[in-house]
Amino acid sequence: MRAALAALALCGAALTAAAQDVDLNDPGILTLPLDQLPRGPNDPAPQPDAQPQPAEEQPDAQPQPAEEQPEPRPLDDPFADEPRARLPDPAPAGAQAPPGEMLEAPKARLRGLDKLSNTVNDFEIRVGETLAFKRLVVTLAACRYPRGDITEEAYAFLKIRDRREEEDRFSGWMLASSPALSALDHPRYDVWVLSCNTD
Repeated sequence: MRAALAALALCGAALTAAAQDVDLNDPGILTLPLDQLPRGPNDPAPQPDAQPQPAEEQPDAQPQPAEEQPEPRPLDDPFADEPRARLPDPAPAGAQAPPGEMLEAPKARLRGLDKLSNTVNDFEIRVGETLAFKRLVVTLAACRYPRGDITEEAYAFLKIRDRREEEDRFSGWMLASSPALSALDHPRYDVWVLSCNTD
């Protein structure tokens, strides 16, 4: 380890000296080959075969042409014989659909936070319904959950708009387990998904 640090220090010194136009052949500068550096007790012994040989300088050497690389070719598909999984229905532009086999729920449970008054409200919303939370207009387009357990995860496709603005503040999938992954960006309000409801 000490040898590596010493080598790094020498490289840094050489670069610094070169940047300052210092003559490295000056008798005041001591340079040692790496194989002559002092070794620590934990450093491995040098390998006689592994020491690089100094390159011989040729005064008017022409650069060698680079070897021609073969053209890249597409790889064979190792899964060509296996059945392909059905892709989920495409989501609206700019949104990413949740992965895996999902079931639709008719309702979602959301939580809204007013950061200024520090109040929290939980509310249910049906798919296709639009409701108001303070200045926000919230529309639920879909609520999906993984097959097998509705409490495991919830994915809700929401459109959220501030009444004072023309464009949506948020349009996309929100995840109940990771609300910060895809979050509403609003200075005063937060809205996130708690769960999908089937009743």
